[in-house]
Amino acid sequence: MTKSDGEPIDMFVKRLKTQANKCEFAGLQDMMILVCCVFGIQDVSLKEKLLPDRNMNLAGGIGSIRAFELTKERVAMCQLLNE
Repeated sequence: MTKSDGEPIDMFVKRLKTQANKCEFAGLQDMMILVCCVFGIQDVSLKEKLLPDRNMNLAGGIGSIRAFELTKERVAMCQLLNE
């Protein structure tokens, strides 16, 4: 499952959780969702930032992806304003 271009991370996580509830992950559901989040995003630089963090949990990973998305939106907005 991959994150669609422009799809907010919260929508992607919602889709992942829906699918994960159909699986038998036992106590590993959050970790499996985190792995799917990291490998499901298309931005390679963000993946490279997230992959080395072995202590990251689902909330931290989602927070980092949210911050990246927000920064990307703001940079695009600033570029439009400067044109």
